[in-house]
Amino acid sequence: MSSFPPVYNNVSTTLRTTHLPGDGKISVAIGAGASFGSTFPIRITCQRISDSALVIFYVNSSSGDDLSVSSAIEGTTDIALSAGDVCEMRLTAGAVTELQSNLLYSTSTATNPTIGGVPGGSTFNNAYVTTVLDQMLHGPNNTVTNTMLAQMPGQTIKGNAAGATGNAIDMTPTQLAGMMPAVPNSGLAQMPATTIKGNNTGSAAAPLDLTPAQVTAMLPAFTYTAGGIVPGSSTSYAHTFRALRDNATWSPIMGQVLATSYVNGTESTNSTSYVNLATVDGFNFYVDYSGQTVYIWYFANAYCDTANIYLYTALWDGTANQEISEIYNWMPTANNWVSMAFCIPVACSAAVGALQNILIYKKVSAVSNGYWARRMTLATLRS
Repeated sequence: MSSFPPVYNNVSTTLRTTHLPGDGKISVAIGAGASFGSTFPIRITCQRISDSALVIFYVNSSSGDDLSVSSAIEGTTDIALSAGDVCEMRLTAGAVTELQSNLLYSTSTATNPTIGGVPGGSTFNNAYVTTVLDQMLHGPNNTVTNTMLAQMPGQTIKGNAAGATGNAIDMTPTQLAGMMPAVPNSGLAQMPATTIKGNNTGSAAAPLDLTPAQVTAMLPAFTYTAGGIVPGSSTSYAHTFRALRDNATWSPIMGQVLATSYVNGTESTNSTSYVNLATVDGFNFYVDYSGQTVYIWYFANAYCDTANIYLYTALWDGTANQEISEIYNWMPTANNWVSMAFCIPVACSAAVGALQNILIYKKVSAVSNGYWARRMTLATLRS
């Protein structure tokens, strides 16, 4: 607190609403808030009429007739108060103690040197501040001579290197040099292109013109807790997006779409062996790393012109020329549309850097015509 809390005479009012312990607010009678002034903090005493219990607060701010108060002070306890209970500005023990503490001066550290009328080596114990000031200001000699100053270390100069008003110190040559004007860039020696002034020796040394490689070697590595140099990727992936993980490793982004195909039209087959439709469902995508796996997603609308027929859809690895999985739909009635969808994990069989071929074959279980309408196939990265 930088100054004494203000005190006003004859400030006394009542609460207009209830106060609960810890709610931080005292609501006084309408119009009474102005009596407590506008300079804060101030002390108030609230007393409960029913049992004379009291509590002392600091008022930190006000809004009209509502006072914002601190927790209880001066050893009192926050209590519940009711409308009509008393709220006053009283002289408290804490206020008196604060006045005493600020008007008395004590120190066991001897003064050095003589200042004004205060001899060197003086101490004080609960002396009035006004007395100490009067002794300093009206002593026989207020002039500070060189012999009155504290002894100075060798090779020092009295000064202030703090950059702001402050006491004089014994400044070393290094501190004095630190106050000298900085050397502008134009005053430095010419630097080689793409270099930075620095010191990478591990100990104090003259500045060096560091290359980008030298600067990089000085910087910390990236971690999940701190920024730093991002590690290089050991392998170049030409077709798969990767991201930097928090463990400072590069990993492919799962779920990214590698290939798509879409057919907007209805095509049919009456073959009982797997065939492509007129428009082939499938695609190629590049394999960027060993062990790459994908999800193959397939969505289609289909129907059959004959009842009690199965429509078969096969996921086919065109690179290895082998079936991956077979899905079938039972058609209990003729010309009845169904929606089909599947998602199947597939380990890529193509070599790293080569194209992986995926096809979707169709057939019917018996003589009939199976129709596949709008069809969409996706390949998304799994791992």
